[in-house]
Amino acid sequence: MSVSTRRGTRLGQRDAVQGEGSARSVSFHGNSMTVPAPRGNAGAMMIAVTFDSGFQGCSAHVVVGKANGAASTRFTSMATGHELTLYSAEVSGESCSIQGGNVFGN
Repeated sequence: MSVSTRRGTRLGQRDAVQGEGSARSVSFHGNSMTVPAPRGNAGAMMIAVTFDSGFQGCSAHVVVGKANGAASTRFTSMATGHELTLYSAEVSGESCSIQGGNVFGN
């Protein structure tokens, strides 16, 4: 998973998968994959990927938010590693690609 900032700097890190101490839970159903992820004390992120019928292409949609009634949520940035306070968020430019091999293999 990678993250881009407003400055255009491309940042990223390996994202833990279920079983590696992560609260994320990757689910597959038919041609779709969803990844809900808690973000701090009152927030969440949902990644949804839809694959075409031959699994040759895909489209992605990401939603980030905080719990109803919560003024903010604090979380650690995947891009910088710094703790941040989220008041509101807008996600854009989502993309995905298909690559051969096992991305979870070492």
